[in-house]
Amino acid sequence: MFKRSSTILILLTGIVALFLGACTKESSSPKTGKAVTFNLRAPGKTMDPQLGNSESSNKIDEMCIQGLTYLGNKPGEILGGGAKSWDISKDGTVYTFHLRKDSKWSNGENIIAHDYYYGLKRGLTPSVAAQGAYMLYDIVNAKEFNQSKINDFSKVGVKIIDDYTLELKLTNQVPYFTQLLSNTIAAPCNEKFLKKVGNQYCLSADTMLYNGPYIISKYIPNGKIEFTKNKLYWGKDDIKIDKITFLMVDSYNTAANMFQSGEMDFTLISGPQIPQFKKSSYLVTKSTGTVWYLQMNVDNKFFKNVNIRKAVAMAINREVMCKNIMKDGSIPAYAFVSPGIAGGKVDGKLITFRKRYPAKLIDENMAKAKKLFDKGLKDLGYDVAKDGKPKVTLLCGSNPAATRQSEFMQQQLYKNLGLDVVLQPDTFQARLAKMNQKDYDFVYAGWGPNYNYPTTFLNMWVTDGGNNDTNFSNPEFDKLIEIGEKSNNSDTRITALHKAEVLLMNEMPIAPIFYSSRNWLIKPWLKGYVIREATEPEISFQWAYIKK
Repeated sequence: MFKRSSTILILLTGIVALFLGACTKESSSPKTGKAVTFNLRAPGKTMDPQLGNSESSNKIDEMCIQGLTYLGNKPGEILGGGAKSWDISKDGTVYTFHLRKDSKWSNGENIIAHDYYYGLKRGLTPSVAAQGAYMLYDIVNAKEFNQSKINDFSKVGVKIIDDYTLELKLTNQVPYFTQLLSNTIAAPCNEKFLKKVGNQYCLSADTMLYNGPYIISKYIPNGKIEFTKNKLYWGKDDIKIDKITFLMVDSYNTAANMFQSGEMDFTLISGPQIPQFKKSSYLVTKSTGTVWYLQMNVDNKFFKNVNIRKAVAMAINREVMCKNIMKDGSIPAYAFVSPGIAGGKVDGKLITFRKRYPAKLIDENMAKAKKLFDKGLKDLGYDVAKDGKPKVTLLCGSNPAATRQSEFMQQQLYKNLGLDVVLQPDTFQARLAKMNQKDYDFVYAGWGPNYNYPTTFLNMWVTDGGNNDTNFSNPEFDKLIEIGEKSNNSDTRITALHKAEVLLMNEMPIAPIFYSSRNWLIKPWLKGYVIREATEPEISFQWAYIKK
């Protein structure tokens, strides 16, 4: 074994884009004291680290929960969180983590190897039904345990050596494994505390335990979350902001007004608000690594036909949508994996997946789309003259920006295909619930990367995958993903993942629409914050400070 320090730079340097609170000539009066107000916009599905599987949940947990590793403030940097250091075997399949002895839970108890062992066990336990469990499948027998093929967790490659040493055995080399462990699915869990609070776990500030930079001092569901500095955090001396408040204001207009009135310091805005702040030093624009797409339930009476799914994907003018509707720097998506995601090496040089495979996988052709659509209806035995125009319901967001985008796609599909789309706007939490239950026709959804590798976009569509709410299943696709995850040859992995993406776009259970950019309003006295491009959590206040 060879020694790894608590800081590791992964090979994907240059891929993750960071903003470290650049200086500005424009001044603005900072808040008194060391406090910041951030707009989360929508509450997460849950605050439970193992169950959190949304952008909002990631942002909340990043503030107060920390795994063995966490993301740094430099491109590609992985830092030791609960782990002070780790060793990796020569074949790259055994990781031995040496835990910090000064790491404590917010109740004063020491954090020991059993807490990480139990967190991993809980994340993989079938009855817990953690959607992110698949991210741990590289651990020996993790998939088999999660799918109830084995019931004895001692056969899973997670072993407690002593109170401050944990060993993880993998089925194969995983170059991004330490980054995977920064996700909350691998967060520690205090078994005694969880059993004490039972089914109330993580439903309130008092039924959570914290080991990150902050604790939740006040929680108002759908209203706000107040974080205060965790006095027991091992790195507390490096945390400069005493209090951070997350508000939940979904309206971009309202958020922009609150920013101007001093009620917010950091908020997302959309296209219509950008001209107002274009010349202001408040405005920060960056691509996000997120792809927005139409996700089709292939059990739906229309979407079970592949020609109809392809027609839907081909019938939307992405350039017009980005230019006239988004107006925020977003770009058309003709494949699923977003720009910025690593694609291995070509001629010895790092390259992104999209630059390695630049071909458009969607032929945006309205005439061809209509022919495919009509063929699909004929295949289904559907007669428009007798049965009327085919009608489906699009589950979508309820804020004005989502409404504009959904209405545009609604109009495009009616104009170019004759498909009658009824919009069903709903809250983020309600949409997630309907998606999990597969209670929808098709849905307007977005996905951002959990780590910087193509599998973060592609392995979610494997048969019975935790995030595969489409009912899509293809054995060939599953096999290609397996090769892309398990081969020890980098080129073999990347090639298999490219083939998997091509197959996915041929089957089209999802139709990528655009890769998003985001526009933030940030007070110029706030420095040191991090905005990441190609991984979650997108925002970090770990290094933030106020400069008056």
